[in-house]
Amino acid sequence: MRDDRSETQLSAIGDAIAFRLAPSFSDQGGNNMKTLKLAAGISILATAAMMLPSTATAAPDKPINAATTDSGTLCIVHEADGAPYVVDTECSWHTVTKLDKDGNPKSFTYQDKGNLQEGQTAPDAAVKIAIEGMSVSGLACTGTEVVTPSGQYSSDLKCK
Repeated sequence: MRDDRSETQLSAIGDAIAFRLAPSFSDQGGNNMKTLKLAAGISILATAAMMLPSTATAAPDKPINAATTDSGTLCIVHEADGAPYVVDTECSWHTVTKLDKDGNPKSFTYQDKGNLQEGQTAPDAAVKIAIEGMSVSGLACTGTEVVTPSGQYSSDLKCK
């Protein structure tokens, strides 16, 4: 039996990937920061999309609006706002998707924890990068990425 919740998760993340692939790295004012922050958040979701299963067996005792979770390893990390992302194969990630009683997306969260990779430089002080101005399946998203002097990387994205 195909699980519609997994399809909804994939659809939401697919929206983010499509937006990430669109050539939009500039805006009218020449300020690329907002677009880079948006691209960062979408890149996070793109990593999650690679890890989500395309099919799953539905639990017969769970209503459609029950929260579904997924987790795995392999994320993308970066050292600073605007810096290129690098794959961290040991990074762990977790998603939670919630639908309303009609099966429409109600909320989506993504969190990961990893480490900077070879060639990336840890900052002298912790860096917090805002992820804002994006939406996934009509849900407005906000979040943060944090990089520490020890080279730890984490991100947290919430869409409602």
